[in-house]
Amino acid sequence: MKYATIKIVSEDDTYTGLTVRSFAKEAMYFCDDLHAIKRYIENSIAEMSARNHINPAHAYRAAFTEDCTSVEVWHYNVRGEKDRLLLTICWGYPEDQYPQPNERSHP
Repeated sequence: MKYATIKIVSEDDTYTGLTVRSFAKEAMYFCDDLHAIKRYIENSIAEMSARNHINPAHAYRAAFTEDCTSVEVWHYNVRGEKDRLLLTICWGYPEDQYPQPNERSHP
């Protein structure tokens, strides 16, 4: 069975940062794949922004890594540039349950 793991990269102890981190943890619990996790986080941030009148230029965004093996949640500064990486969510197998290659298919 696959599962998600989270790595907190930057401690953001503001109310908004803690809320975004809780969205990521909820997504890991409720979602079945990486795309669903990304959508859950993005939708939760959008709802929070609308409710709390958060400045959209000073925002948090979820994005896939270049190899699409994990989702990163970034904080963007007021200029719209990536400011700091908050967390990374990886999707995979527990280390002891990785699929083993079929010995017959490998000489």
